[in-house]
Amino acid sequence: MSTPNQPDSSTGHSSEPPRFCLSCGYNLTGAVSPKCSECGTYFVAKEWRDKIAEYRQLTFQVKGANEGARRGVILGAIAMVFVGVSAVRTGTGIGIALRGMSILGGIAALFLGLSVLRVGQIPQILRDYYKVYPDYPRAICAIALGAVTIALSIVLDW
Repeated sequence: MSTPNQPDSSTGHSSEPPRFCLSCGYNLTGAVSPKCSECGTYFVAKEWRDKIAEYRQLTFQVKGANEGARRGVILGAIAMVFVGVSAVRTGTGIGIALRGMSILGGIAALFLGLSVLRVGQIPQILRDYYKVYPDYPRAICAIALGAVTIALSIVLDW
């Protein structure tokens, strides 16, 4: 077990991340006053620890969300291929099945991309501290592929 501001052997981080204002993000390391010197917001240590615990849980979810976005791009691309093949096979049972699969794949890609946006609400000071960064470009690709796939699947003639 580590003491405050001493590295924890299991994570390589000190036991508690640097203090920062929950309103403006200003680094409060070494501050003795319970008031942010940047924006004037007062903070209570217990509230700050509770909020940090919530953010810490989100940082653990970043890796999974980034992996989900990667899978969302792949799934969206496959769903887009299904849209193209189903357009050629319009009116057949296979074409209808492929169109349904492309809609489901598009919905999955859309939600996998959106999962990165949820974890993106981690303050920058904690992203730097834990060295976790949401993969926004990949998430936007997954969202766009999912939305376009769904739209094309619906718009193209059944």
